[in-house]
Amino acid sequence: MEFQENNDTQKNHTQTSRSETMALASMILGIVALLTSACIYLSVICGSLGIILALISRGSEQTLSLRSKVGLILSIAGLLMTFFIYLSAILYILLKYGGTEEFLQQYSDLYQSMGIQQF
Repeated sequence: MEFQENNDTQKNHTQTSRSETMALASMILGIVALLTSACIYLSVICGSLGIILALISRGSEQTLSLRSKVGLILSIAGLLMTFFIYLSAILYILLKYGGTEEFLQQYSDLYQSMGIQQF
């Protein structure tokens, strides 16, 4: 009987530390997503994984732990910041140059005026 109690205690401890580990990973990925919001691929991947891990970390409980909440908020903020930066860049190109063709033409002219050969 004593072995059974120890086994149950270890099982509960393992489940708790596993969810706390996922919550910590979510928080770290949220920080990385926020810091690298100008790097679209890294930020989107870290932000998405941070959200998933934050939601998985709650396990069978109804509420999120503090670390999970922080990880979820940071991950969402990183994703929103990334989308805002890139949407702003696209809108700037459309409004200033009228489209991508004109932007690329101006970019090409700039390189030619500097004497840099394009491939």
